[in-house]
Formats: sequence, structure tokens, C-alpha cells
Amino acid sequence: MNSQSKKGQVGIILGVVFLIIVFILFLGFDTVDANHKGVMVELGKYKGEMNSGIQWTGLFTTTYQYDLRLRKTSVEMIGENGAVDKDGQSVYATIEVIYRLNSENVADAYTNVGTDNMLANTLNVDGLIKEGFKTVTSEYSSLEIFQKRAEVKEKAIQRINENFPEHYFILDNVVISNIDFNPAFNQAIEEKKVAEESAKVREQEVFVAKYEADKKIETARGEAESTKLKAEAEAYALKIKSQELTPMMVQNNWIDAWDGKLPNYMLGQDSNLLMQLPNEVK
Repeated sequence: MNSQSKKGQVGIILGVVFLIIVFILFLGFDTVDANHKGVMVELGKYKGEMNSGIQWTGLFTTTYQYDLRLRKTSVEMIGENGAVDKDGQSVYATIEVIYRLNSENVADAYTNVGTDNMLANTLNVDGLIKEGFKTVTSEYSSLEIFQKRAEVKEKAIQRINENFPEHYFILDNVVISNIDFNPAFNQAIEEKKVAEESAKVREQEVFVAKYEADKKIETARGEAESTKLKAEAEAYALKIKSQELTPMMVQNNWIDAWDGKLPNYMLGQDSNLLMQLPNEVK
């Protein structure tokens, strides 16, 4: 084998060794995605935390990522998962919870709970949400829950906050919606609403009838008053007319009634003297 062949073999070997070293060195780098935090573990032992980016962590180091973005879970309180009131009647609801990982306790989460995909199940997040709601509904009857929805929701949210594993998670928002009850209770509520509406209609009808009756009474009363006032006015007019009769009016009436003939007799100045007048006036 000539020297050139030996040099070629050495070059190939060196190239392979270089590629192996580069590959090994590449394995020693870890990457953490944006809005995540990494926990470095070397041969099963916690080594430290790593922020987002690329970093040399070592050949025997594994980096576990923890998502710091908002998380959302929706719990349906129906069927076997439904809550009950203080009388044992079913109460249903939908509970949506928005929360995020506490970035200050990521290392503790790895050490005591596990990797990111294990946290929610291991800490029983959904179970704590259900329990918080059930505890509150058991203090009320279905009718009270129906009448005091806002109060029940507020207490349930407060109880969920108290139960939530705040050491590992920060609770941002809780929304409780679609509160519902068993069909028998819903039917009773519907019948009650129908009865109330019917009562309102009857009450309105009574009001209208009373109004019409009062209107007729007032109309009749007005007509009676009008007739009475008219009669009084006519009587007053006659009274005034009788009071205004004067001797001149009596004389005028006598003149209007005279037939042109003079009387045959008339009294003189001496009322005891009766004078005879001529039959014709010349």
C-alpha cells in the first residue's frame, strides 16, 4: 500500500471521527420552546432549570419542557358526574376553568409530581373542580339553586379556588354555565311559570273589566249630574223670570190681550163711586 492510499484512509478515519464528535456534541445541546420552561435532569438527578432557547446541557442530560401558556379544562357535571342538591336531586352544569403553570415552582413540580403531561391527572384538577361545585349545591334545594343562581355560582367559584393546587397552578378564571335540573323539577317549574302567566292574564282581564265597569258608572253618574244641573238651571231661570215681572210688563200683557172695547164701568177717584161710560168713543 503506497503512501497516498494510507493518507486517504487516515483522512477518511479522521473525517468519521470528526462527524462522530460533532454528533456527540450535538446530542449535548437541548432546546426549550418559547413560552416554556425546561428542567434539566442528568442521569435521573435534577440538574437545574432552563429558559427558552438552545443551550449546551451535557451528553447525559435530558431536558423536560413545561408549558407556561394558559390551559383550559371543561368539566361537564352530568350523569354520574353530576352534583346533587340537599334533597338528593340531580343538578347539572358546565364548568370551564382557565389556569396556568406557576413558573416559580416548575422544578418542584417535576420533583414531586412528574412531567408536564402528568400534572393535571396526578393533581386531580378535574376532580377538585367537581368537588368544589358539589359541596356548594349540597347546601341548597333545587328551588333555592334556581332562585339564587348567582349566589350558588359565586360560592362554587370560591370553593374551587380554595381547592385548586395553587402551589403548582395559578387559577385565572372560572365560568359556571348551563345549570340545569332533573326533568321532573323542570316540568314543575314550567307548570309554575304557566300558572303565573295565566294568573297575570286573569288579573289583567279583571282589571280591564273593573275599568270598563267604573267607566260606565262614571258615565251614568255624569249623565245624571248633567240632567240634574239642567233641571236646576231651568228652575232657576223661571225663578229669575218671575222675580223680574214689573207693573209695566203686566200693563203690556193687558194691552196685548185688549180687544179694543172700553169697559162699561170704572171706579172713580172715590172708590165707592161707580161711573157708567158711554158705549162708543167718538
